[in-house]
Amino acid sequence: MGKEELLEKLWNDRYYLDENVLLVNMTRLKKKMKEIGIVHLLENIRGKGWKL
Repeated sequence: MGKEELLEKLWNDRYYLDENVLLVNMTRLKKKMKEIGIVHLLENIRGKGWKL
């Protein structure tokens, strides 16, 4: 899923959010997943977005 599509689905375009907000939240999510032993569920596709 691309960055723009993910921003739209998560925040429904109700607020203006820049790409950094998404990146910070995805980094936090990946860190939490790693802490509980989920390592390869979420994959970053450089320049495109993320893949489950």
